[in-house]
Amino acid sequence: MVKAQDQEFEGRHVNKGSDRIITRSLVAKGEPYLDIRTYYEDDSGEWLPTKKGIRLHCEMVPTLLEQIQQSLDDVDEVLAVGVKR
Repeated sequence: MVKAQDQEFEGRHVNKGSDRIITRSLVAKGEPYLDIRTYYEDDSGEWLPTKKGIRLHCEMVPTLLEQIQQSLDDVDEVLAVGVKR
């Protein structure tokens, strides 16, 4: 079996204060991954990765997206009803 060459694809970002959360896909050792990581801008203007992040095999992403949506739905339900203290 021939493994695909390692590749990284252009990432997408969301600004988080002075940092960015960058989401990018990559193929490493023939396996597809999604990397979600916080980056910071150094003094020269280059964006560098931090240790804050997660790399997931792409097989896990659909389940994770479902769980994120369920969590968002839970928050929406609480906000719609109001929090009782």
